[in-house]
Amino acid sequence: MGRNPSHLDFTLAALKGSTGFQFPYQMNIAARHFDISLLSHFPCSFNCQPSLEIAKKNLQMMQQLDPSLSTEFEEALKTAVIYTESQGVFLLKNPRMEDGVEGDRLYYNGLMGTKDNQLCQVLRVEDFIKIKNKGRIVISGLEIKNIGIMIFR
Repeated sequence: MGRNPSHLDFTLAALKGSTGFQFPYQMNIAARHFDISLLSHFPCSFNCQPSLEIAKKNLQMMQQLDPSLSTEFEEALKTAVIYTESQGVFLLKNPRMEDGVEGDRLYYNGLMGTKDNQLCQVLRVEDFIKIKNKGRIVISGLEIKNIGIMIFR
């Protein structure tokens, strides 16, 4: 009997155990869907200091061995992430937060996605999303629930 790989993915569990939705870029485990990660495990939360220390040591080693690759990793990890179990994983490049009366707006410039679907198409057209909380966003007037939103700086 085959296993469902999503049952082995604990990204949303790590987010649920985290305070807030903005974290150090070294903790970006969602980018592993694009073969980019400094951690080989799922941290208990994105606020986990021991995991952050491991990620920083891994980046330091990479900087010593291949400075240009470490620069590429840093840039790729400094993204916002929309994480869904059914619609895919999306990295929003060059994220910038703007606090407003109607909620926080996250502006971005560029997108990488694991799926080319309706959500991906909407994200390509828009240049910002409204963040209600770490599990809910609004894009193009449509509220999307049961997702994970994370910003890695």
